[in-house]
Amino acid sequence: MFVRLKRVRSYRYLQLVESIRADDKPRQRVLATLGRVEELQAEGSIDALVSSLSKFSANALALIAGESHPDTQAVTIGPVLIFQRLWQRLKLDQILHELLRERHFAFDVERAIFLSVLHRICCGGSDRHSHQWKGDYEIAGVSQLSLHHSYRAMAWLGQAEPQKDKPAAEAAAQPAPVEGTQTSAVVPAKSKSTRGPTPIYRWHGLKDKIEKSL
Repeated sequence: MFVRLKRVRSYRYLQLVESIRADDKPRQRVLATLGRVEELQAEGSIDALVSSLSKFSANALALIAGESHPDTQAVTIGPVLIFQRLWQRLKLDQILHELLRERHFAFDVERAIFLSVLHRICCGGSDRHSHQWKGDYEIAGVSQLSLHHSYRAMAWLGQAEPQKDKPAAEAAAQPAPVEGTQTSAVVPAKSKSTRGPTPIYRWHGLKDKIEKSL
């Protein structure tokens, strides 16, 4: 289906035409006469018609520009622009880069974490789903990331280091005072075990460091 220009003496008309095959020969059948070209241009009817039809074609702009075989893709940018600005204002990118300073990953860990957080905010789901989801969004720095990269980034983000809580450990090593005694100091009883009291640990990880930086 296409538009054909038909001349009648000094007048030009636009016709909506389709190609058919009749008697084993290609034919053109007029579906409608849109009107005189000059009148349609003066009224703005052609622009309105093109604008109306373009809503139903993802390739409309490329076709108008003259591309016979356009390769186009529609992507969403709104949520990325908003959350990227918040991410930067909170300096989360700087915080992560500082924590990664002594690590030498072969991929951009900060971008992998950004993708995971953005995906969870927008729709939720697994890291596997985030790599299917990202194809519909324009997100800087994530095109080269694979699912394996997301798994490694999440593993790094979730790691924790045990730190001995000294005051709690020392308190646990002291025996409880006997009720009713007036002693100012308590001498701990000798233990048969040579291993000493079990230290108390509190787990601190990257999550705590990020929260402290924020």
